[in-house]
Amino acid sequence: NLKGEGEAEGEMFTFGNDAHLVVYPNPSADLFRFIVESDNSVEPVNVIVYNATGQSMETISNQQNNVEFEVGASLPQGIYFAEVRQGEFKQVVRIVKIR
Repeated sequence: NLKGEGEAEGEMFTFGNDAHLVVYPNPSADLFRFIVESDNSVEPVNVIVYNATGQSMETISNQQNNVEFEVGASLPQGIYFAEVRQGEFKQVVRIVKIR
């Protein structure tokens, strides 16, 4: 877990070669902030958020690496799985929406 002074708790995941995915805050009552830290500036970052039954709930396409973007503002309370892809690399992270 990542937690700086006065900052929301988050998580960092290894994402491909020399790349990381940062997600915060998690859990969240509002939205989640995602950033893919990588040197791959050619291929876009795409995210699909699934609910616990595998239904696609939100899709975010063509995001840039090293730029923060928001996910899940319209999601109801629950547990979700965000599939993050950039080129051949994929990472699935659990995100929790709370009240």
